[in-house]
Amino acid sequence: MFAVIRLFRDFRDFKEGEIQAWVSMKWLTKAPIEVEKVSRNAFIFFCYNGEDRDKLAALSTACYKGALIVFKKWIPSSSLMDYDFSWGTVWIKVEGLPLHVNQVQVASNLLERFGSVLYFDGKVKTDGPQKFLRARVRTLLKGPLILGCYLELEQGRTKWVSFIYEGVFVFCMNCGKIGHKDGYCKKSPKKAMEEIIKAMNKLCTEENDLIINKIYNVGLYKKDSEPEGYAWK
Repeated sequence: MFAVIRLFRDFRDFKEGEIQAWVSMKWLTKAPIEVEKVSRNAFIFFCYNGEDRDKLAALSTACYKGALIVFKKWIPSSSLMDYDFSWGTVWIKVEGLPLHVNQVQVASNLLERFGSVLYFDGKVKTDGPQKFLRARVRTLLKGPLILGCYLELEQGRTKWVSFIYEGVFVFCMNCGKIGHKDGYCKKSPKKAMEEIIKAMNKLCTEENDLIINKIYNVGLYKKDSEPEGYAWK
């Protein structure tokens, strides 16, 4: 028997029975998968087929009722404390690049500031302008999401470039974190903004073309105060 551990990054407490029913009724697998709840929103998936286990581990993240799920391959004799669920891989769309720099390499350079680009969607053209560029990125999931940045252009002009996270539906517009809505957020707006600014500052180096200080006066996660060119989705 093979196993995969997965954690739900969500404020809701999911029951073992409903997750087992979801797996048994909705998943296409080579063999049955048994679900065991080991702590709040942490489950072990016992796979009777190695291919099923490897596919789940390779998937890295998934979504159930809006909750983001992080998969990790189980290691014998390990405990939950041995697993780092703070990182995972997600699809990210890069939107808003000006036509003359609307290129895979430019999008990759931006995404590499806060994650590791694994590969771009095979449907994405390598050359020529396109509506968006889509990449599979390994990134931090427990901190404030980086929803975009300002790209410095010629003559001191700047352009907002958006990062759209696919499969992320439960998201706080106060602190920018996955797993709860702003109505459930325990952080004060001041503390939340401090953490957001800290996360954004990590993207900056003296030689790069990101202008982060303009973020300070932008309600980065608020629909009513979006920077020009920002698409909320």
